[in-house]
This record gives sequence, structure tokens and C-alpha cells, in this order.
Amino acid sequence: MKKLISLLLTLILVFTMAMPAFAADRVNADTYYKPDYDGYPIIVVRGINFGGLINEKDGSLAMQFKAEDIFSLLGNMLKGAVIDKNEDFFIDSVIDFVWGLMGNLASDKDGTSLNKDITAEYYTKSLANYNLEEEFGYATEHGMAHTAAEIAGDEHAYFFNYDWRLSPKEVAAQLSELVETAKKDSGKDKVKIVCASMGGMVATAYLYYYGNDSVDSCVYLCAAHNGTYVAGSALNGNIEIMPEAMNNIFSALTRGNGPIVDFLMKALDKIGVYKLLALLLNKFIDNNIDKVYDEFLRDGFATSVGLWSLCPDEYFDSGVEFVFGGRENEYPVLLEKLEECGKFVKSTGETLAKAEKDGVKLSFITNYNMGLVPVYPESVLQGDMVLEAELTSNFATFAKQGEALSEDYLKNADMAYVSPDKAIDASTALYKDCTWFIKDANHVACDYGTQYSDFVFSLLMSEKQPSLRQFSQYPQFMVADKQLNLQPLAG
Repeated sequence: MKKLISLLLTLILVFTMAMPAFAADRVNADTYYKPDYDGYPIIVVRGINFGGLINEKDGSLAMQFKAEDIFSLLGNMLKGAVIDKNEDFFIDSVIDFVWGLMGNLASDKDGTSLNKDITAEYYTKSLANYNLEEEFGYATEHGMAHTAAEIAGDEHAYFFNYDWRLSPKEVAAQLSELVETAKKDSGKDKVKIVCASMGGMVATAYLYYYGNDSVDSCVYLCAAHNGTYVAGSALNGNIEIMPEAMNNIFSALTRGNGPIVDFLMKALDKIGVYKLLALLLNKFIDNNIDKVYDEFLRDGFATSVGLWSLCPDEYFDSGVEFVFGGRENEYPVLLEKLEECGKFVKSTGETLAKAEKDGVKLSFITNYNMGLVPVYPESVLQGDMVLEAELTSNFATFAKQGEALSEDYLKNADMAYVSPDKAIDASTALYKDCTWFIKDANHVACDYGTQYSDFVFSLLMSEKQPSLRQFSQYPQFMVADKQLNLQPLAG
């Protein structure tokens, strides 16, 4: 019964991971510290990007939004739900709309694109060969590209965009080509990588398949190298609309807009609006789940191997069985790809440990206190609107959003690693001395010219393994304002 919403969550995952952070006001980068440049080329590995998939024939975007389609959808939904009270017509209208919007992104039963003309917009050369002012904005990963070009010179800065539907092995091979290009152009034997969101999975896949010899340092920024629980839940049918998570994310989105807005958000929760909405949505899901799953989601998007790379290792095998169990003869090629993908997914911990042992300088940054998409059980956890903080931090211990760790827990905790707001115990993180936490910053908030950006690239350019003691100006726990200025977190 829950298979529709399971795969629907996969689409939500794609949308949310592709969602850019709210752009901070651009400020003068000269007012901030600029790290010394050691000559190693810098590669920015971005997250999921809808705008980065194009039709090779004419260069048009693979996914095109038309306002008239929205009006048509709203009209059909009104007719089906209110006028005719025809739930099937309502659902059919939604399916037709989404197919029209995203059909070019769907994958075939063998894991390849249904539309063979759709491919990624690749940047196979240094950024000196592209017009950054025209092609790139200044927020999130594009902002990171501008910063990389400013530090290293655009002839030694690179931007890795990719087809997120491909397997980790395929994407790692493409990143390897760019690494070799950067090494050849610079005459250096190593590169520096800064990766964000799904780019964390991509960078780790490169280390898994091609080793560590060519990487000097890697900064993981809000990175999905451990997957995401929303993907694991979606692919296992563990679905529940969570009213508490609704409150978390809407409160985060409206934070800082004044006492009246804050009062309204609290009132919505207090009078039970979120609980009522969750009840209605869950009822609707149960009534329509099989239809949408069978007609749209299984063969359109669960066949994208890249999305399976975001499934945490403990969810992977059960997810494959849940989605494709009993249909194995229909997907022989895809299941072979998923078997290879599963081997990689289950190796992440070992891959990073080997990289550290081999001298790759690793740093991890986790944003939190921003809520999560409220459609799966783990959405009540701490997050950055897109990814769960537990996973981006390599398993630090978090209280639920808006709460503190219990007094009983804190009695046995190493308080040197406990955040001033008592929400985090960083001592359980696998890399506790090179992991930083930023409160009130949402997903991939690394806009050009901000203090946040300066922090990220200071870690990347460090001559030695970054550590908490080395960067006294950047304590382990910080808070960001709307302009992405950073301050030590107070209790």
C-alpha cells in the first residue's frame, strides 16, 4: 500500500537536494581572510542539479517549467476533487503534470535514460574556459566556484557537474577524468576537492574506485556521503507524515520575520493544524498509493541508480527487495548495477578511513536547526532542510530539533564536545576533531563573499590536517546569521 509514497519521496528527495540555499547578500570578499594558495587545483563537486541536465540536440533544459501547466493542473485538481469528487481524475491530473515536467529525467528498466538525448552539462576544462559571470550565480555551489577561481585563479579552478541518475561508478569515472585534466594543466600531482550535498557521495565514490593518491584534501559540506534517511525510508516503504516535522521546517523557514510571524507559527502547532493536515494527507496517500506507484514511479525513477546511492547502507538490501522483489526477471541489468552500487554504499566508512590513513586531509561541516521534509519518520531529527545532521556529521549524537540532550545523557558525555545549546554531542562523530557544526544555516549555505565561504575554503587550503585546535577563530559550534556571518554558539 505504501509503495506510491515511497517512490514519491524519492522525487521529493531530488527536489529538496536540488533546492538552492537562500542567497545571502553578496559582500566584499576583500574584507575577509584569504588563505595562501599552494598551487593545487581546486575542484568543486556540486550536488543534484536539475538545470545541469540538458537536451543534447538543442541545448534546452531537460526539465522545463511552464506557468500555464500549473494553471491547467490546478483547474483539473479543482474539477476532480471539488466539482466532480472524482479522486481518480485528480490523481491522473497530477501524474500527467509530473510526467510532463519530469518525464525527460526518467530512467529505463536497465538504468539508462529513457530520453537518450538528455545528458549533463559538463565542464570538462578549467573555469578559465567559461564565462562565470553569465553562467554562474553567487550562491551555494556556484558561489563556491567563484571563490575557487578567486583563490586559485580560474585556470586552476574546476566545476564538476554530472548526471545524478548515473551509478556512482560511472560518475566517479567522469570525475577521475577531470582530476587528471586538472593535474595535467597545473603540473601538480594532487587536487583539492570541496563537495556539497550529493557531491559528497560522488567524491567518496572517486576515492573508492580510484584511490587517494591524487587528492590532497577534501571538505565535505552538508554532504550525503552516508546517504540520507529520506531515501532509505522512501525505498523501504517506511512512510509517515510527521506533524512535528512540519512545525520544525515551517518555523525555520519563517524564523526572523518578527514576533507576529513567530506567534502564528506557534499557534498553528498549538491548535493542531499540523496534526489535522497530517491526518488528511495520510488518508489520501493510503487511498491512492498503488495507482501512482504502478503508473508512474517504479519504472520512471526507482530505476535511476544514482538515487540508490543515497540510500544508507542498512536500508539498501531491504529497499531493493521492497521495490523489485518478485519482479527480478524484469530488471536483470538494473539489478546488476544496483549490486555494484550496494557494494560502494556499504564501503563508505572504510573508504574514508583509508583516505585519512593515506594522508588525505578531511574536514566535515554540518548545518542544523532548520528542519527536514516532513514525510518520513526520521524527519523529526535535526537537519538542514534537506539532509539529516546525524549522517552529514558522521554520526554525532543529536537531540531532536528544539530540544536538548537529556541530563542523564550529559552526565556521561565528554562536555568538551557538547554544544553550548546542549543539542549535540560531537564525541560520537567518527572524525570528531575535524567536524564543525553551524546552527541556523540551511543546506549548502556557502555563498560567495561570506564568512561562511571563507571558513570552508580556509579548511580546504590548510597546509596540514584541519583540527579544532588549529582553527581557533572557528570553534566547533557556530551560528550563522542571514548574511552567513559566523559567531561562536552561545549557551
